Amino acid sequence: MEAKVLTYRFDDTRVDLKTFRVFKAGRALPMEPKVFEVLIFLIEHRGRVVEKEELLSTIWKGAFVTQNALTRVIAQLRKALGDDPKEARYIRTVQTRGYQFIPEVRSTQIADREAIEATTSQGRAGRVGSIAVLPLENLSGDPSQEYFADAMTEELITELAKIGALRVISRTSTMRYKRVSKSLPEIARELNVDAIIEGSALRSGERVRITAQLVQAATDTHLWAESYERDLSDILALQKEVAGTIAREIEIKLTPREQARLATARPVDPDACDAYLKGLYYFVQGRDHMPATKQLLRKSVKHFEQAILMDPDYAAAYAGLASAYRWLGAYSDPALYLQAKRAAAKAIELDDTVAEAHAALGWILFKYEWDWRGAEREYLKAIELNPNTMYHQGYALLLASLGRHEEAIERVRLAELSDPLNLTVKAVIGMVYFFARHFDQAVEQLEKTAELDPEITLVRWVLGWAYEQRGEYSKAIQETKEAMRLSGSSLFGAGFLGYIHARSGNRSEAQRVLDELSEASKRKHVGSYYMTLIYSALGENELALDWLERACDEHDDYITYLKVDPRLDTLRPDGRFLDLMLRTGLAG
Repeated sequence: MEAKVLTYRFDDTRVDLKTFRVFKAGRALPMEPKVFEVLIFLIEHRGRVVEKEELLSTIWKGAFVTQNALTRVIAQLRKALGDDPKEARYIRTVQTRGYQFIPEVRSTQIADREAIEATTSQGRAGRVGSIAVLPLENLSGDPSQEYFADAMTEELITELAKIGALRVISRTSTMRYKRVSKSLPEIARELNVDAIIEGSALRSGERVRITAQLVQAATDTHLWAESYERDLSDILALQKEVAGTIAREIEIKLTPREQARLATARPVDPDACDAYLKGLYYFVQGRDHMPATKQLLRKSVKHFEQAILMDPDYAAAYAGLASAYRWLGAYSDPALYLQAKRAAAKAIELDDTVAEAHAALGWILFKYEWDWRGAEREYLKAIELNPNTMYHQGYALLLASLGRHEEAIERVRLAELSDPLNLTVKAVIGMVYFFARHFDQAVEQLEKTAELDPEITLVRWVLGWAYEQRGEYSKAIQETKEAMRLSGSSLFGAGFLGYIHARSGNRSEAQRVLDELSEASKRKHVGSYYMTLIYSALGENELALDWLERACDEHDDYITYLKVDPRLDTLRPDGRFLDLMLRTGLAG
């Protein structure tokens, strides 16, 4: 049987004839169909000058077009390849005649389908246990459609992460490679994965086209590629189909439950789906990119609510709404946890397999209701359905608050394994070490993380805490002030500064901070936990416990660490402190 060409390669460029895409240094190049056809024709006739009329008659097949159309396509092709017509590396213009393709070209050929399958099987067998989904390319050319490609990337990662036998890198790490010119083997080494999925997303009206390609990363070997086109209403089925096909291609064993889940999906209202995808886009942007968090999260709430109005049975939209309110509750008003709980409960009522809803409910039971068993149950359920980084991270903090430190460290290390470039996860590792009273390990972890990016606010906060516990007060003050600068949170930081000043013996400066916070409390809410810390460091335990009781009444976020926070040690012998431990259920 005649050999069939699968790919052409020249320099660092690969032309894939199955998916009709071009990759340079491992990254997909935007290329219109006619541009791609001209490139293939020039490659296949390399070594000679291809006449302009030959190109026009072949590519446009008798349609009436002028040479201006060909000139425009050649210009687009050169731009995509990074070619300079004055010093041509790829396409030489022969005046008045045509064009000649310059570089040496290597081709990959497979004789027939059986050989293709054999090669693919040999390339993948027993080797793909971990995978990363690179950001899908927005092929629309319209920046306003960027949300669609990013949201589809998030959804594909979520679907794949539900497969228990497969380690899937989380979005925060993979999004770092958006529009980054690195080879696939290099990306794979940095993420420590066996295979890479890359592709594109295109929406036109209510039609959606997803193209995905699976590449064995170490050798840059093509394993599988496919293009899918569906109505927007069938997008849930499309996501499951892509994930299921990838699992079969890499021969991952699916449980009966996973098979059933990938085989079923309800249709959704197209407008509701679009609103949901916009909500998802703004949610992940708000969750992962401070300080714009609150504004973006509120945008996500708006779109999730629109999706629910259009499709009241849309479980994923309720789960998204629960997550958005859960993060807003953590960053602004704990009362929003109640709205998050209602949305999560509705999502679970509609579909008990939505992991995000269980994780949101777990956080609320942990942080607001102090239902420790219920929170652990929900987190374990979420992780069973989808071992997402955020779920391991949240569960680790729950375990730390209960004093189960070894388990907490193990869980947060699992989060790091799934999201190796997520510096917030690395900061939480330091936080878990802090509550375990491994202050030297906390400092070592956080200092290394700060070297990777000095602008991560949480790193600076927790590093300040750890330095203070080691008696390095000047460093603790420096880190806290840096955290205040990065976060723009003067009151939040002032409370910790006052505590550090008191601990270092600078009572006058600590009192100045107390006066400042007392004055500010006449205009806005001031966290009672900060006041507790300052008064406890000053040795005024009765006042400290008054403020700690108030912090319990307010469901202050830090109350969950009542059992393990070393800064409260001077208060622990007091009977009032024990009463608070009993009230919160942390006395065991």
